[in-house]
Amino acid sequence: LRHNLPQSADPPAMLHGDVGAGNFMADKGRLTAILDWELAHAGDVHEDLAWLWTRGAHSAFGDPRQRIAEYEAAAGRRLDPDRLAWHVAFVTFKSVLGLQRRMHGQGDDPGLFIILVAIIAYEALLCAALGRLTGMEMDLLGEEPVERIGEAVRLIDLSRTLARPVNREGELLHAYLRAEAAQQQGNAERLREDMQRHLGTHPDALNGLIDDAAPDRFPALLRVLGAACGRRCRASPNAERRVRRALAIGLGGNMRGDRP
Repeated sequence: LRHNLPQSADPPAMLHGDVGAGNFMADKGRLTAILDWELAHAGDVHEDLAWLWTRGAHSAFGDPRQRIAEYEAAAGRRLDPDRLAWHVAFVTFKSVLGLQRRMHGQGDDPGLFIILVAIIAYEALLCAALGRLTGMEMDLLGEEPVERIGEAVRLIDLSRTLARPVNREGELLHAYLRAEAAQQQGNAERLREDMQRHLGTHPDALNGLIDDAAPDRFPALLRVLGAACGRRCRASPNAERRVRRALAIGLGGNMRGDRP
């Protein structure tokens, strides 16, 4: 993000800071209010439109590209595709940080599994958004998962037999834990292969590369991370569904060509 920071002579604009379907109220098809202004600030108009686009991965609000075209018609200006792509990556990064903070917060939180699903999906989308800034596209969900039924999977199945989940969330959590356990070994093997092929090193070096990689290594690093995040999505149908929805509205493609 820092190496691709967009430059503009435009004056700062008033931004909502959290644009999405859940913050609009409507009555009989007419907009009546916009809610939740606690993140309002001065900045680049592309940021608000990026929020609208990014949140389309989990909140239907029509085709974001159509919403953007409507904004351009009303504002009498064209948005810069490069600045929009940068802000999509920026707001996706902020989303991942916020979700991780809640995931690792203190106290009981009954929504943690939903947060985990969102993290899995948005980390994959972050890789795609950052990759786009380097001029590459990734097939996030192209790999079929490799499952191995080992001791952990058998224990998870036994736990379900002894104490069946009492609601849909429990069923989803069990399915996720089982798939994660079944795919863990295969995913670890693929990560080792990708690290050696693209970065010439072992997975133990991954965290250090994320912190210190030179810009010329960003594409290879993002390719490894994007593949790993995509594989993790395949263990959660809800995360995979969000990513597929995001791909359908253009978040995984080249925004320069994505016009309604």
